[in-house]
Amino acid sequence: MKICAFGRALPDHGIGGMERHFQVVIRGLAARGHKVTVLTTACPGRTEKRNEENISMHFLSGTIPGRYEFGYWKRSSEKFFALHRVDPFDVVFSESSGAFGYIEKKGREKVSVPVLFIAHGTPMREFRQHGLKSLFSPWDLMRMGRSLVYHRRMKKFLRHVDLVGTVSRQIAADIKSELDVADNMLRIIPNGVDIDMYRPDVEAGERVRQKSGISLDAPLIACIGRLHKDKGIGHMIEALARIREKLDGVKLMIVGDGPDGKRLRRLSAERGLDDCVIFAGVVSSEETYAYYNSCDLLALPTTAIEGLSLSLLEGMSCGKPVLSSDIGGTSELVRSGIDGILVKPRDVSGFVQAALRILEDSSLAARMGTNARDRIISGYSQEKMLDGIEGLLREIIER
Repeated sequence: MKICAFGRALPDHGIGGMERHFQVVIRGLAARGHKVTVLTTACPGRTEKRNEENISMHFLSGTIPGRYEFGYWKRSSEKFFALHRVDPFDVVFSESSGAFGYIEKKGREKVSVPVLFIAHGTPMREFRQHGLKSLFSPWDLMRMGRSLVYHRRMKKFLRHVDLVGTVSRQIAADIKSELDVADNMLRIIPNGVDIDMYRPDVEAGERVRQKSGISLDAPLIACIGRLHKDKGIGHMIEALARIREKLDGVKLMIVGDGPDGKRLRRLSAERGLDDCVIFAGVVSSEETYAYYNSCDLLALPTTAIEGLSLSLLEGMSCGKPVLSSDIGGTSELVRSGIDGILVKPRDVSGFVQAALRILEDSSLAARMGTNARDRIISGYSQEKMLDGIEGLLREIIER
């Protein structure tokens, strides 16, 4: 297949779940012999074009790096048609709203190249999470207004896609109810991870501990991913202040960076936790598996209605028990009491109790970690995800 893949960002732009998902999909399809052309936003320090085996990447000049905006949608659509006239594409892959520029023209001009749209969430997700409580400032009101506009555009454009793939049942239900997408247009393709890269590796974990000055026998909780307020890491810091009263030597390692980083560092200092919270910063995707292996418990105390967290998938694939919020796609992935423990969002006392239950019972932690790894192998591998996406692309081409 000749595939044109639209997406606002890759790991070149910054590490995040959607960025990594996009990269895994395009490289996975290319490795299977498909020709993939990628249209993404400009990236500082990158040339406008880069080639890999079976992949031609275009970082479009004049666009805002990593952002959805009219300039990107216009430039990506123009680039698509310029390339399509020379060497026609068979199908379009839209990572979230990446292909909106092309989809608008497809609806208006009856262009025939079919589109697979992958949804990680909906524009109104934040408002459903927080309601009016989320509107604290003029900035919040502006952000909500932007979500409403985006909601209307998405509802309009989804009429012109051929299939909508969602990463969880929760997102499929949201797409159906909020955006009036029919059941026969929806397919569920859960995120998947490379189970050979993200694997149990005691020695790799020990190296991270030694480098970070953490003793090998210290109970270690890890939060790994983008530092955004919706990830709820502040709740884990609050929980740690109480956990350490009952568990000597416990540490919290926070891996990643983002807009909530300064607040989290300030909160850690205010709670007197500078000696037991380690901010590791951003690490490469090749190093991440070692950080998962360094911990005894992976925590994602999110307040967001997650589609399907790559951080949880990767940590579970490394054989780690998980502690997370009982919300969104996380509730589908984690079997509470089997792979880890789910707690109500924002329930700091619940996080304290669950963390102590796992950290104080090594046999329970080991059993949960084994179950977690088995669950990923059986249902959430990268190959299974790619099989699903490849199958949907073929399906819409053959219609």
